[in-house]
Amino acid sequence: MSKKKAAPAPALNLDLLEGTCDVAQLGIKIGELWSARDAAEERMKQNPAEVGKKIVHEIDDWRQRLVELAAIQRAESLAGAMVQVALLSDGVNDLKENDLDDEEKEDICKGMAQMLQSVAIMLRRAMGEQAYSTISEMCDVYLHTNIMDGNEVSALTWMDVLPKLIAEERARRRRDDAKLAAKKLKDARGIASAPVMANEEATGVTK
Repeated sequence: MSKKKAAPAPALNLDLLEGTCDVAQLGIKIGELWSARDAAEERMKQNPAEVGKKIVHEIDDWRQRLVELAAIQRAESLAGAMVQVALLSDGVNDLKENDLDDEEKEDICKGMAQMLQSVAIMLRRAMGEQAYSTISEMCDVYLHTNIMDGNEVSALTWMDVLPKLIAEERARRRRDDAKLAAKKLKDARGIASAPVMANEEATGVTK
């Protein structure tokens, strides 16, 4: 009996890999900084005078800034979504293991909610609308957070408004710039014609 041929693996959609995804790129840099920190600590053990605690502190500070950036951006690849899942896991550990005050807990929860939105959007893109439609009713109920001006906004839709808002603001600025340029031109013409009018009034001769 001949064996059935295995179904071919689905072709990779490169748009879902790291590519130009800022979150994925930040994840790469964060991993590199962890390696740099470990190396700095090893050097410090061997020769404390060569690499002091200040360098380790600077690496930690830089890494934390990148973590904060990765947490507030929208993943544009599966790699970026995976980075945010890793940060979500770290956030859960922080809530479980550390004695945090209410403000610190609120900040962590807010960041986690934003990353959950980002991951949900990326997963929806990856699975396609047909597959998503089978679970959309459930997702519409459970995927929501109160992070925009205290109003409840769907996790899968609020970020989609951003391109429209950006386009509207750019158009408004172009209109304002055009009005300002027209006003300056009008004022310049008025200033240029003023001496001519003054001369006409003085001589009584009109051109």
